[in-house]
Amino acid sequence: MEDSCSNTGSGLRWRFWSFSVFVAIAAIIWAAYRMVDIVAAMLEDRASKTDTRYDDLLVPLVRKSAKIFIAAFGIVFLADNLNIDITSLLAGLGLGGIAFALAAQDTVKNFFGSITVLLDRPFQVGDWVVVGRSARLTPLR
Repeated sequence: MEDSCSNTGSGLRWRFWSFSVFVAIAAIIWAAYRMVDIVAAMLEDRASKTDTRYDDLLVPLVRKSAKIFIAAFGIVFLADNLNIDITSLLAGLGLGGIAFALAAQDTVKNFFGSITVLLDRPFQVGDWVVVGRSARLTPLR
């Protein structure tokens, strides 16, 4: 009888420990995720005091990228600490990423083209741009 009680207590302790680790890691991930907003707010405040629009456009991009990175890293770290085998999942995501990249080539081209325009700054927000041979002028917003 004592052996079965001690095994039950040990199993209960293990579940409590796993739950405690889960809550602690989830809290750290959540805090890091929220910290991105705080840092981005400070960067937006600093960017609003400059004359250029480049940094105003860059802050939201950095915020979103950092949140995606923290969420992905957090999920992998959490799964690893809960002894979930994620190697096959990561390998599958690698193959899925290749398939997605091949399917989204035009989107990636447009993304890098946008970054090139953003870095070169041939025009600014508020400028008028002629698109094609049309006489219609389009304001940038």
